[in-house]
Amino acid sequence: EETPSLFASVLLDFSGGVFNYSQMPVQSKDQGSWVNFYGNIGKVFISLVSIFYDSIIMGQYYVIYPDNKKGLTSRYYYVVLSDFYLILVV
Repeated sequence: EETPSLFASVLLDFSGGVFNYSQMPVQSKDQGSWVNFYGNIGKVFISLVSIFYDSIIMGQYYVIYPDNKKGLTSRYYYVVLSDFYLILVV
């Protein structure tokens, strides 16, 4: 099953964004300047975007669709509509 390994990469990406963003205040305090925030705006935005989207994915995984972790299987029905496949999950 691919879901645990894929979700592990989301957790690693989230923790990387959190550690990346939390590194900046520590460096700023050590250097006595807050240039790490406004001088490296790309690093700030990438870490915040990563944290934001990974939070959405974790919310879906744990809050919105928690039953998918219990090993429930879905039945797939394939319907052919003139060369296109429509997949219905029941």
